Amino acid sequence: MNKINGTNDDKHFNHFVIALSFIYGLTELGYLLLKDFITIAISLPL
Repeated sequence: MNKINGTNDDKHFNHFVIALSFIYGLTELGYLLLKDFITIAISLPL
């Protein structure tokens, strides 16, 4: 691949950072939802 300047790499890096933070946010949100769900599931039968 011919690279004239570093703008292409910067774009890819920005996309990577955005995707990483997005995935991190999703997993943290999913963890909180899962924790709430487990708490509800445990308290229901009692």
